[in-house]
Formats: sequence, structure tokens, C-alpha cells
Amino acid sequence: MFDRRLFIILTALTVSMPAIAGDAGWSTQPTIHGDHIVFVSEGDLFSAQVHGGTDPITAHRLTTHAGSESRPHLSPDGRWIAFTGGYGGSPDVHVMPAEGGSPVQLTFHPGDDLVVGWSPDGTHVYFASRRSHPLYGRELWSVPVDGGMPEP
Repeated sequence: MFDRRLFIILTALTVSMPAIAGDAGWSTQPTIHGDHIVFVSEGDLFSAQVHGGTDPITAHRLTTHAGSESRPHLSPDGRWIAFTGGYGGSPDVHVMPAEGGSPVQLTFHPGDDLVVGWSPDGTHVYFASRRSHPLYGRELWSVPVDGGMPEP
């Protein structure tokens, strides 16, 4: 379903990216909780508070790692961001505080682990992986936010 509010926010962010990041960039893969939006641009995560009115939206960079971040998802309570981080080797599941901070790696597998969302209670991150499929199809897995072994 088309979300007009999200379209307006992304349009504003895309237009303002030269001022945010220093050169032209695209805003992609948004996740929103209340008036907080997190998105990907230039392989990093950015955060912005979205308020009504015509004031420009100011975003700040949450990550600066040489690797790339993608697929951000804000937790159900809005306190955490789960994302896929490509920090050398294969992409894995990471979490970090929504206001920024050091990411914590939750999966350690040579296959791609791609974040797809959160459990409703916010205790697990869901991700798609080919780690056990005999024909390399993606299957849904979950991993506890507090750490532990992933489960299909």
C-alpha cells in the first residue's frame, strides 16, 4: 500500500542529501517509528526526526564504518536498529541503539544473513539466510537480541 507520508519524507531527505552528506546521495530502505526515521545513504545509516510543517529535515550519520550497512529496521519500541552489516566477509546481523553507538554483531556465518524485521516483543531479530537450505533458497531465521544461537 502506498504511504503518502513516507513518500513525502523520502522526497525531502533525497533533496536535502547534498547538505547532509556533502555530495549527492540517495535515501533508500527507510524504517520509521513514530517521528523517527532511519535510512541508508552512501552505504551508511542516517537518522532524522520527522516533524510536521515545512521546516527542512536534518539528518545525521549513525555509522561511518568502511563496510556497508543496509536493511535497517527499528525495533517495535523504537530503541534499537537491527541492520545487515558487511564488515569484511559476508553480511551479518547487527544491532545498535537508535540514537547511535557501537554496533553489536549477532550472527557469524559465511553465508549472507539479511535482516528482515523484529519479533513483535522486540526480543529477536528476524533474518533471511541460505545457511541450511539444500538448494540455497533463503529461509527465515531468528536470533536473540541478547546474543545466542540463531534458530530457523
